[in-house]
Amino acid sequence: MKLYRYLSGFGMYRPSPSSWEGMRWLHKEKIWHKIEHLWQKYKRRWKGPSVKIFIFPKNPPGIFANRGEDLKSGISFPGQIILFLCPVGDEKELEALFVHEYHHVCRMAAQKKSIKQYTLLDSLVLEGTAEYTVGKLVGSEYRAAWCRSYGKEILESCWRSFIKDNLTITRKNKLHDDILFGRGPFPKLIGYAAGYHLVESFFKTRRYTESLSFSLPSEIFLENAF
Repeated sequence: MKLYRYLSGFGMYRPSPSSWEGMRWLHKEKIWHKIEHLWQKYKRRWKGPSVKIFIFPKNPPGIFANRGEDLKSGISFPGQIILFLCPVGDEKELEALFVHEYHHVCRMAAQKKSIKQYTLLDSLVLEGTAEYTVGKLVGSEYRAAWCRSYGKEILESCWRSFIKDNLTITRKNKLHDDILFGRGPFPKLIGYAAGYHLVESFFKTRRYTESLSFSLPSEIFLENAF
């Protein structure tokens, strides 16, 4: 039950008629086959590690949701990816989700650091490099909305107010996830947005390669920070 509650926070379905419809869609559209194809493609391209991939129906979004990202989500661990999907009309949305999550796996493998040791800075860069790569490989229109949710002035204010002085806290500290996900008093997904800005700013003055997005240490992305 504890695991289910945790996964529910990332989009895991709740038993309902709509979740059965979602499962039928997954089978009808042969989503496992399509994700397998994407994994083979990017495993070769990135010389990445093998992973176990689990696919479940996603808890349906609100009736006014119309963006592909409202219909998909995921979570990654070393050697494992879990994807949550509602019916998605544009298959590029599937690719964007997979690139983001498999990028996490590849960067975690390249950094050779226990996930328990990840600092807030590590997490910001993990999210930022993954979504920057989505923009490069799948298309800028497939980047998540949080890449552009906040203007530079708001990001700079948040950076000075509560992000900069907490970059070294680890996942053991509740504040890590509160900032990353934008819980409590913090703006929604502010950590993700700040991470994307760090990575985007860095690669404006440096040559981007997919290999570097895996291997560069998190600290180097502070060079052009706000």
